[in-house]
Amino acid sequence: MSTTVFDVIAIGVPDAVRVLRDAGITAVAELPDPAAISRTFDDAEHTWSVQTAEDTVRGRIVVSAEAPGGPLPAYLGVAAHRFPNHFTISGPGRIRVHRWRYVVGCLHVMAEAQATRIEVRHRTQRTADARERTGRWYWRRMRRQIPSVFDLDSQIGVEDEVYDGPALVTLAGSTQIRRVRLSGHLDPVDGRYHWRGTVFGELPTRRHTEPVTVAVDGSSAEGRIGEPTPWGHAIAGVGAPPFPVDDVVVHVPAR
Repeated sequence: MSTTVFDVIAIGVPDAVRVLRDAGITAVAELPDPAAISRTFDDAEHTWSVQTAEDTVRGRIVVSAEAPGGPLPAYLGVAAHRFPNHFTISGPGRIRVHRWRYVVGCLHVMAEAQATRIEVRHRTQRTADARERTGRWYWRRMRRQIPSVFDLDSQIGVEDEVYDGPALVTLAGSTQIRRVRLSGHLDPVDGRYHWRGTVFGELPTRRHTEPVTVAVDGSSAEGRIGEPTPWGHAIAGVGAPPFPVDDVVVHVPAR
């Protein structure tokens, strides 16, 4: 696997290098569409790994000629919920130009917010107008709304604790062994420990923000199940985490 982490991996998008260079982004890996065998997003490092016949290419953002799939049309034809840091560029003429400007706008919003993860909200995609608009003022208004229709997050720091392994997950009265990848940090603002990550595989849940208990090696903690991802479900909690942490005093408020 290559150790280089590109800013953008462009898959089957021949004009990507030119457009991104004009936007000030030069660390771009350009792959022809058939070269990409599979792609995997690391939710801890906020990077994509794209497997080709010769190597694995890593990058922070993927721009692809084809949408990643799903039950809903891509938002504005460029982004899909459950596929963070992944954008689609398709269509000819003016619609393609507008979509490129929108994607570049998303990258600029990420840079300004010092975010390393961006994902369109499910509600945004579900309620969006699926018509292909080419009006300049419409797309300018859409670009102004980027901070309110995407979820932005920052990368896990080197000082954060990370646990990747089996856990007992209790949800909706059912306890199962699941692989989890969890990380956390002590927030200097509120003085509390915040942890989050992914529970891999299917879970017996019908609604988001459902309470869940996660136990690792005799330690357990309550959290909330978030929206589904391509690999399972997001999970987050505040307070003592379900995995061991070193040299950290965790404040648990009295109830």
